[in-house]
Formats: sequence, C-alpha cells, structure tokens
Amino acid sequence: MTKQFDQRERFFAQVNVAAHLCGVSDSTIDEWIKIGKLVERVHFIRTSDRMRLFNVELLRDRIANWDDDVAHQKGIQVYQASLLSNQSLQRHKVKNN
Repeated sequence: MTKQFDQRERFFAQVNVAAHLCGVSDSTIDEWIKIGKLVERVHFIRTSDRMRLFNVELLRDRIANWDDDVAHQKGIQVYQASLLSNQSLQRHKVKNN
C-alpha cells in the first residue's frame, strides 16, 4: 500500500520523488540548483556525496513564487519559524501531591 501524503505534511524526498510531486523532471531540479534558484541547506540537504533530500514544501513555494524572491524568502522564514527547534519552550510546573 502506498502512503498518501497530506500537502501540509512536511517531508524530505529524493530528487525523483520531489520532482514528480512538483510536476517537473529530475534534470529541471538540477538546473534550478545550477542557476541558484534552489539553495543547499534551505531547499535540500546532502546526506552523502550521491544522496540529496529535498524539502518538498519549500520546493512548491519556490515554484509558486518563481519570479518573486521576496515572497519566497518570506515563505522560508515562515517555514523556519514553524520548526520545533525554533519554538520557545513552555515550562510547566509539576505539582507534587
């Protein structure tokens, strides 16, 4: 059975899956990297010399804001702010009974 991904679900995908989900080819994604539209450690990470994992949510935002770098930068900031590592910790006191 194939897992269905909610569009709001955050996940990283290999280039072939990311390209398919975005409606482009693997070579198009490689070209976007070459021309600077996709940035390592923002849109994708390298797990080894041969493996890259792409942030599908930010790829879709890049496509939606292709000609608007300011809007895309805002999308990146919103995404990064929503990460758990950027959330303030809420401390709860434990009551001893």
